Amino acid sequence: MQEIIHNKIYTNSGNVNVLNEIPTDATKILDIGCGAGDNSRILFAAKKIVDGITISDEEAKIAAEFQRSTHIYNLENGLPPDIKDTYDAVICAHVLEHICYPQNVLRDTYARMSDNAVLIIALPNIMHYKTRLKLLRGNFQYTESGIMDYTHFRWYTFKSAQTMLEENGFEVVKAFVNSNKSNSAALSWLPESLVNGLKSIAFGISKGLFGIELLYVAKKKNRA
Repeated sequence: MQEIIHNKIYTNSGNVNVLNEIPTDATKILDIGCGAGDNSRILFAAKKIVDGITISDEEAKIAAEFQRSTHIYNLENGLPPDIKDTYDAVICAHVLEHICYPQNVLRDTYARMSDNAVLIIALPNIMHYKTRLKLLRGNFQYTESGIMDYTHFRWYTFKSAQTMLEENGFEVVKAFVNSNKSNSAALSWLPESLVNGLKSIAFGISKGLFGIELLYVAKKKNRA
C-alpha cells in the first residue's frame, strides 16, 4: 500500500475555490500536499513564490517546474524540518484526509506562518447527501478517487473540521462549502444563474448536507 501511495499522481485543473482565498498581496506560499503542482502552476504564473510538499516521487518531478523548492516528505511527521521560511499563505487542498494525525502538520504549519498569514483548507465532505444515502444502504466501498478514495484515512464534517482547526491554535475566519453543477444530472440543463440560486438555498438549509467540498480560511489565533 505504501508503494502505491508513493506512486499515485493527483492532478486536476487547480482548485479555484482555494486559490480565490489567497490574499492578492501574498508573496510566499506553501502548497502542502501539492500533488502534481496544479495549484502551484497557477500561482507560479501569477508571479508567486511557491514551495511544495508531496509524498510522491512522480508528483514531485512534475510539480518542481512551478516551485522554488519541492519536498518529498511524509506529512504524518509534520512538515519537513528543512523548511525554515515563513509564509504569507498556506494552502492545504484535499490533503488532511490522507493523514492519520493531522495535528502534526497543523502544529508545524502554525509555526511557519507569518502573523497575518492565512491557512486555506479544502476537504471532501463525508456527510454529503449522496454519501449519506450510500451509508444508509450499508454501502461502504473505497474508490479510486472522490470522497471514498482508498488513500483517505480520515473523514470530516462541516463542523468537525472547524473544531479541529480551533483545537490546534487557529481561528476560522471563513467557512463555506462548494458543489458543482455537474454533480447533479438533474441540474445540468438549467442556466448557471438558476443553479447558483438553488445552491445558495440548499447551502442555507444545510451546508453539511449539500456541500461536497468543505472550505476554510483560518488565521493564527491570538494567544495574548
